[in-house]
Amino acid sequence: MIGAMQDISERVTYTRKLEAQNERLREIAWKQAHLVRAPLARIMGLISLLKESEADEKTRETIMAYLNASTTELDQIIKHLVERSQQYLK
Repeated sequence: MIGAMQDISERVTYTRKLEAQNERLREIAWKQAHLVRAPLARIMGLISLLKESEADEKTRETIMAYLNASTTELDQIIKHLVERSQQYLK
């Protein structure tokens, strides 16, 4: 009887750990799908503007500033995701 109770306790603990890990993975997947996508979409749109437009120098400088801001934001998001992922592995 004692052996059966220990076995069940171990399974319950293991199941809870798996559920917690799955929740963390869902969080990472959501962030990748949503947080990363916003600056990436802006970057893609700005690059299209640069390719297709015959903009003056001031407009091109403005677009480059927006590109810089978006790439910086994307870099910060990726760093945050990597840090969170490493925390989950500990």
